[in-house]
Amino acid sequence: MMTSMEKTLELIQQTMEKVTQTGENVKKINEDSSQLGDHIQDIDSAMREVETSNSQLVENMEQVSDIMSHMTNCINDSDETSKRMLSKYEESANNINSIESVIESLMCELGFGGFMGIADVEAGMKVLFTLEGETEPHHGELVEQTQDGLLIKTSEILSLHRVTGCEVQVVVGNVLYCWNKASLDPNTDHNRNYSIRITGRPRINNRRKYPRIDASNTCTITMADSGKTYSGKLDNISANGFAFLSSDPVFTDAKGQSLTITINDFALASHNVLDGRIVRCSDHDGTYIVGCQMPDDNVYIMEYIESRLRDGATSFQ
Repeated sequence: MMTSMEKTLELIQQTMEKVTQTGENVKKINEDSSQLGDHIQDIDSAMREVETSNSQLVENMEQVSDIMSHMTNCINDSDETSKRMLSKYEESANNINSIESVIESLMCELGFGGFMGIADVEAGMKVLFTLEGETEPHHGELVEQTQDGLLIKTSEILSLHRVTGCEVQVVVGNVLYCWNKASLDPNTDHNRNYSIRITGRPRINNRRKYPRIDASNTCTITMADSGKTYSGKLDNISANGFAFLSSDPVFTDAKGQSLTITINDFALASHNVLDGRIVRCSDHDGTYIVGCQMPDDNVYIMEYIESRLRDGATSFQ
């Protein structure tokens, strides 16, 4: 009997311990459930924030889409404007070419000064003349006009013992005044001054007929009057003229001055030193674009440029 009571008490005690342990477990479960509830609330808040962010993202994307659509419309409008401007530019270019052709024709008919005569030539202009029986021209410079022609100074003493017929060309601006029937008097003073007798009006040849091509060679410019040298870069060149770029302000008021340009790494190495006279100069934010006219036409440069253009090139190599 006593043994049974003891076992019963042990069982009751074990049962109480298990009930106590179960209560503690239930308490922990309640605490975990409370924490889980808090976490669920945090997740719910985060989901709401994500939803709000997605709504804002959609709105932002719609705004970006509207901006892109507006930019596309602006680009299309700009493209149409560019096309119209290009059309106007081509029309203007054609008109300019037509005007230039008319002016060239007038210059060929009337001459540089408007009367197409010897009165248009001035001292210092370059003169080319070819004697009868010769093919190579001689070079000279006009000293002054005379009553029946020109007094020139040649680059060499000529061996003449009688009046000799010749053809004469004088560089007047961008045209050549050509007299096919002229005569050169012999010089009895054994110097380089000779008289050329000229009759009639000259024939006018336009010197701007030569093609021009872009270039980018570095170059050295030497002014004829001072001998000072300046650095520059060749911009374009033709058989009778060239243009270069320089940052030196000395070229601001240099129109009319003579110079010599030495072109570095020039494709025609034997023709890399050229004489010229400044005919224009423009200032583009401190970079001076200087256009020069050569006293003589250079047939080697002309032929090389024409060959480059035939090959589809756009620049002097």
